[in-house]
Amino acid sequence: MRNQLPGAPIIFLLYCSIIFCAGCGELRTANLTSKLQRQIKQEEYERIYNESSLKLRRSIGEREFIDKLKSAVRVMKNADPELNWKNSPANFDSYGTAEGELKSYNVHRVLGQNEDVFVSMEFLEEKSGVGKLNFIRVHDLTTQPGSMISIP
Repeated sequence: MRNQLPGAPIIFLLYCSIIFCAGCGELRTANLTSKLQRQIKQEEYERIYNESSLKLRRSIGEREFIDKLKSAVRVMKNADPELNWKNSPANFDSYGTAEGELKSYNVHRVLGQNEDVFVSMEFLEEKSGVGKLNFIRVHDLTTQPGSMISIP
């Protein structure tokens, strides 16, 4: 007769699913961030707008979005012409729920030799299961006081 805790298999399965879900969130965030970075480098601003969350598109028109994004890209390119995003030293990407139980992924990246441009993004996973850009903010810490471009 084996000594076994009554709920051990259930606890083990729960633990495994938590670890698996955390890994999925990290992978999803990496994929969404890489795609957005590639689209920005290729100046696919209209496509970024059209693939953004419904909430973002309801709060800002396409022309204004593109103008603001171009301004944000200029700030990013001043820090790093190649737009090589690096993980934030604080490394506080997070996953959670927002907007009526939709999953949200908050991502933070830095640019520049002195890491003085900070990019903050949120992606919402819509009911279709697809993560869509909900906002992007670019903080330029080289100016006094630091300036920020926020979309929307």
